[in-house]
Amino acid sequence: MLIRVCQTSLWLVTLLICLPGWSQTTSQDSLRISTINDDSTRIRQLAKFGVNIMYKGRGHYEEALPYLVRAEDEARQTGSALLMAHVLQERGELERSMAHLPEALRCFSQARQGFEKLLAGKNAPADLHYYVLFSTIKIAQIQLDNNDFGAARRSLEWARQYQKQHNLTDADSKRLVGDIYNSYSILEGKLKNQPKSLAYADSSAMIALAEGDTSSYYVALLNTAITRKNLGQYAAAVSQYEACVRYFARVNDTYALAMVYANMPRALLGMKRYDEAIAIAQKAIAMANQTPERLAIQSDVQEALSQLYEAQGNHRLALLAFRQSKAQQDSLFNQDKERQIQELASTYEAEKREAQIQELNEERGQRRWQMALLGGGVLLLAVLLGLSVNQSKRLRLGGERMSKQADQLQLLMRELHHRAKNNLAIVSGLLELQANRTDDGRTKLAFREGQQRIHAMSLIHQRLYQTDALTTIDLRDYISNLVQSLMSTYGFTPATLDLHMSLVADAVDADIAIPMGLLINEVLTNAFKHAFHEVDNPRLNVILHSNHDAILLEISDNGPGLDLVDWQQPTGSFGKQLIRNLSDQLDAKLTVENRQGTYVRLQVPMGVHAVA
Repeated sequence: MLIRVCQTSLWLVTLLICLPGWSQTTSQDSLRISTINDDSTRIRQLAKFGVNIMYKGRGHYEEALPYLVRAEDEARQTGSALLMAHVLQERGELERSMAHLPEALRCFSQARQGFEKLLAGKNAPADLHYYVLFSTIKIAQIQLDNNDFGAARRSLEWARQYQKQHNLTDADSKRLVGDIYNSYSILEGKLKNQPKSLAYADSSAMIALAEGDTSSYYVALLNTAITRKNLGQYAAAVSQYEACVRYFARVNDTYALAMVYANMPRALLGMKRYDEAIAIAQKAIAMANQTPERLAIQSDVQEALSQLYEAQGNHRLALLAFRQSKAQQDSLFNQDKERQIQELASTYEAEKREAQIQELNEERGQRRWQMALLGGGVLLLAVLLGLSVNQSKRLRLGGERMSKQADQLQLLMRELHHRAKNNLAIVSGLLELQANRTDDGRTKLAFREGQQRIHAMSLIHQRLYQTDALTTIDLRDYISNLVQSLMSTYGFTPATLDLHMSLVADAVDADIAIPMGLLINEVLTNAFKHAFHEVDNPRLNVILHSNHDAILLEISDNGPGLDLVDWQQPTGSFGKQLIRNLSDQLDAKLTVENRQGTYVRLQVPMGVHAVA
């Protein structure tokens, strides 16, 4: 979990401790602002007042929103593009804090467009370039919040080039360069590129330190500590966490302090400081109640607690923490989806009312044309043309409604795949806990193999809800990840296994990818378990090719091979029966031979299932 820092774009807002009597002065200040006659001053005061509520009120986002909405409405009425752009930036900060990402993206995108239009005019002030750069960085951060990694990278690259092109080297712009590097660090961290993430975080921290920006320095230091933890540099991570605790406690930033406590337990787990980690995790859970991301933070910390209790051998508390984490994940997921569905329903109802009004207008228009038709044949052509235009418009509106309904169905499909993936993760976690509770080697191995089979299916659902193609799977990417996962599970690395993969195939339907994934999992598991123990230079080949007629999969190793007589018997191990059943399910031709090791060939007929 990475901390987000909100910055103001026009007015310098001091982040103060929540003062006594704050609620009593709010209504008085609101009335005072309303009496200001000058439009520009009143609108700026409204926006500033809303931002002060957001920061001083410690999460009173809903209270702040009406003031910023009113400021935007009044700024629009003045016709001042500059004032409008600044107010949009302020509102964008608030919408992002409330996790209203589409609305936040709208605000910052329109603000940037406003500043760019002003720059295109004559005698435009040079400092507008700063606001264009600021808005672009905020757009990239919102795209990161939404896990739109490709768009976020493009926005960050655009921002970096813009800063260089316009030679923005003043102190404020240099701080924005630090924000760019910090955002790059978050992006690479989410993509699991931890060394790059650490390099960017260090660069961001050094820029903040050079510019005397202590707050941004410790935010970057926190991201550095998180990345070091992910790299296994636990002692260095804990040292940086402790420095962040001292600073954020001194400035009374409870949100940032909660973020430190939420991330610190896993680094202490790596150092086997279990009791200390549990105490800090419990602090994080309590402090999370004061943050808008309460469920997300507590779910992550409960998962860490489960690992800590498991390491101590307290399986009962580990299972309780694990279940609590998954319950909070489901609540968070349901909360987010309920909000999206409500937004869709609201939009749908508004569009429905607009469509009804449009239909009534069209009916009145048609009646007028019909009355005019009685006036003479001269108007006949105009009537026909009018009807044609109206019909075309209705068809276009119908097409747009169908497109939006398709988007709604796509959202529901994503929800189903996400829920399936979450359920599989719960089953996998339960198998992990059960495996750790038994000392019997064969039982433990059976649990581990079952967990790996569940992982193979989970990968499918994960890809289905993370991509736009909700019913098809890219076999190349899926098989590559599955092979890497099994290598890691059985302790092999590129240095200890000569792996050759040639994967050339189109996307396929999920109902083909799931049984193929399970079958590949069984064949590779057998190779890792039995083929390489007495081989000096283990070698594994995985080849995948496809055309419009069939998918051809070949897996071979250089182990001792199989007992083919035993393989031909109708009975045998669960893995062998599973391979045969999956092959029959795919209506595929399965060939198993010994060719200087085990050689498995699977030919799956595609027919209408292939997807270009």
